[in-house]
Amino acid sequence: FPSHDTAAYVKRSKGFAKGKLRLDGTDKKPVLTGIMELEDCETTVGYLNTRYFLKKEKIIFKENEIRLDNVTLFDEQGNQAYAGGKISHSYLRQFKLDIYVQTDNFQFLKTTSKENNLFWGTAYASGVALFKGPIQDILIHVEARSNRGTTITVPVRSSAETTNYSFYSFFNPNDTIPATVVTKKKKANLKVELDIDMTPDADVNLILDPVAGDNLKVNGEGDIKLNVSTTGDFQIFGEYTIQNGNYFFTLPTLVNKSFRIDKGSRIVFGGDVFEANISADAIYSIRAAPFELIQDLISPTETDLIARARKRTPIELLLSLRGPLKAPVIGFDISIKDLDPDIQNLTDQKLVVLKGNLNELNKQVAALLLTGNFFPNTVGGTGNLVAQSASSTVSEFLSSQISKYLSSLIGNFVQGLDFIVRYKPYSATSTNPDGTNSNINGNEVYFGVKQQLLDDRIILNVGGNIDLSNQSISTNRFNGDFSIEYQVTKDGRVRLKAFNRSNVDQFNVGEQTTNIRTGAGISYREEFDNLADLRNQYRIRKEKRIEKRAIKSDNKRIKKIISKGLQEVVETKATDK
Repeated sequence: FPSHDTAAYVKRSKGFAKGKLRLDGTDKKPVLTGIMELEDCETTVGYLNTRYFLKKEKIIFKENEIRLDNVTLFDEQGNQAYAGGKISHSYLRQFKLDIYVQTDNFQFLKTTSKENNLFWGTAYASGVALFKGPIQDILIHVEARSNRGTTITVPVRSSAETTNYSFYSFFNPNDTIPATVVTKKKKANLKVELDIDMTPDADVNLILDPVAGDNLKVNGEGDIKLNVSTTGDFQIFGEYTIQNGNYFFTLPTLVNKSFRIDKGSRIVFGGDVFEANISADAIYSIRAAPFELIQDLISPTETDLIARARKRTPIELLLSLRGPLKAPVIGFDISIKDLDPDIQNLTDQKLVVLKGNLNELNKQVAALLLTGNFFPNTVGGTGNLVAQSASSTVSEFLSSQISKYLSSLIGNFVQGLDFIVRYKPYSATSTNPDGTNSNINGNEVYFGVKQQLLDDRIILNVGGNIDLSNQSISTNRFNGDFSIEYQVTKDGRVRLKAFNRSNVDQFNVGEQTTNIRTGAGISYREEFDNLADLRNQYRIRKEKRIEKRAIKSDNKRIKKIISKGLQEVVETKATDK
């Protein structure tokens, strides 16, 4: 092609070409025929920022047509794709593409926010891509399935909300600028239609607030359609069902927490990415003593009950996200289970009251997020809440950064291994048997490792807490936790799990004890609104299985056609010799 036609699409091209070409016809109707051999060629596709390689292939020139038959392409990782089709023209003018590219795994995207602020990342996929249309107005239609190694980031903010962010640049075309008027050449237009079968192999990062840091990092599945063009159009359609992931919830300078998103949460795209809707639930697990929550329900003379209430226990903060993805309605709840029956009864009563008073409920949630403790019912506890909040939050932030560093360091030697360090200070007042009070100030450090095996089907967690209180050093101890989970089915609906957990009573002065719980179980999870919805889900799964088998059959047929074509080329070469 003329260089000005291809410059809009490819860059940094190089390689070797040889062959025999014959030029006939007239200056107005030149006819170019022959065969050209390309060797060690490479180029970068500008919009995708991916670099592709070609080792040794033939291109056939016919009158008003250039044919590509079974051309093998390679990406930077050595993955292969097969291209074929033709480039038609009218006597070396008005070039039009009619080309297909098929692959089982190929890199289709390698961009950053600087190159495309609508979405960016790295994408690997299997499927078929069709390139059609005149060289100045190309349409790329892709039907693909995401593969492992895919990481896509999409900022979910409107232009008005993001004008202050450095990676966006906006202008008003109506503004009058005192400058010389320059007539610009019409730019080449590229339209991309993507019909993607998203799989859990792909990591998706949705940025809700680039400044504060709120974002969703998820894996899931769904049929997603994207329409993108170089003119700035960007639309997404489809429903994305989350399999696993995290919502990073922040309150500026105070809270930076990661909530684990429940499987089955959904994001629905209706075109404008800024108007996407989310329906998701997430959990943040902590350990806290329920005493401050229920102390007004316990008599001061019930010393045994008070001591049991001061034991730290697993607590779940439940987060719900509903509505527009760019500004969802956030709701909270608290779940405390598996307590001592007497304590459980009191906490259940208190939680019922809290759910009827959202201000009080949110106050307790804020206290748990800030300090790791419930907000005491007495006024005197407020100072301790505020004083400790900064220390607790900063320490958790620093420990999370240490975890990331260690995970990155260990990851150079052991793939898929995450190292976890969490530090949390605590303080409490304990009632001694003689009726006097003792202040306990301590620190709890958690060390753990997480390993995912067999394509993430097995999840292994090993770790424990070291409790460092102001009691005698002999009371400091390491309490080990262990859990192993196996996904019997690929979709994770059927799981086997075994665990060993320990709960330390740091607040029973002089009598620190460790409660150990061991268990195993099997679970099956299915989410539905009613029986009709359940039947519909089974029907959809059945249809997908049939469709996948059909696609697999079609891929085999295409491979046979390609293989036959390659054999014919080899036979033609042998005959020429």
